[in-house]
Amino acid sequence: MNYRLPLFTLSLLLICSSWGVGQEPPTLRELIDGVPILTPKTKSLERFHLKMACRSENSALSQMVEMCWVRDEWSGMFITWSQHGTPLVFTSQGRGFQFDTLGRRVLLHRGDAFMLTGKVHEENFQLGYSVSSEAKKEPVLFDLPSLVKVRSVTAKVDQDEAGDWRVSAISDTGRCRVILVFDRESPYALNRYESYSLISGQRLARLELSLNKNFPNAWPKFPADNEFPAGLEVRKMDLDFEKEDVSGKVTKIMDVMTYMMAQVGIHMKDIRESELMADQDWNAIEATDREFGPKLRRAIGFPPLEVAEQKADAPDGLRR
Repeated sequence: MNYRLPLFTLSLLLICSSWGVGQEPPTLRELIDGVPILTPKTKSLERFHLKMACRSENSALSQMVEMCWVRDEWSGMFITWSQHGTPLVFTSQGRGFQFDTLGRRVLLHRGDAFMLTGKVHEENFQLGYSVSSEAKKEPVLFDLPSLVKVRSVTAKVDQDEAGDWRVSAISDTGRCRVILVFDRESPYALNRYESYSLISGQRLARLELSLNKNFPNAWPKFPADNEFPAGLEVRKMDLDFEKEDVSGKVTKIMDVMTYMMAQVGIHMKDIRESELMADQDWNAIEATDREFGPKLRRAIGFPPLEVAEQKADAPDGLRR
């Protein structure tokens, strides 16, 4: 049986088809030149939502970060280095806490005491946080342009299944294959980044980003003291470095480092054997992480994280 399309319909289809085929992709320079540094000092930046996971070449475990920020209003942050997704840092509604795995304590702070930092240096992902008085003015300093440095001669620009612009290229050091995805319309905001080792094929990093757009989900509220898991001590910790002498500042900085190293050390032998951490009871630390990780996640509005999910497909395990 033969069907005939009306002449008008057929002409319209041909016009649409020829427009799609003839659409010129933006150049690599047009795409990457607009990638901003995430900082309040970037005047065009009004809000962002970032989710990122990264790992080193010889590690199967990802560090995961999620952050929302709205200029002159609020920010929220979540950081974990644990296979159970145990919160190391969480901030919301102007409040924050660190989880002290060693002492089984939730240490409450001002939420504006933490600064998220991130950049890529010679394929090393330097993703972390700092505690300082400057964090109130600059809660984030994330060097996105360092992620998109690629060899232009290797770059291929095409469209993905959603119609967004996709760049496939080799990093400027020649060690990684990089995939960048940008919005289809100018100003071509970066919305995804992936990096894969050319040696092992392992995914080293994945970033999901929303710039100057409304957030799909509300950031979780900060829990009341009685909403934290039973069995953990909840106490306040003053992070005001300005009123401390040199000795006091060093002590507080070392405390913050110890909380971080305790969580990372569960999975990294070098840290467990370091001079600062060698005398710790690592069996007890690991048991605390395993017991309270899912409970703490639930208390702050993050679902429990499957170990396999954290290893294989981060940052999908951050928040749904």
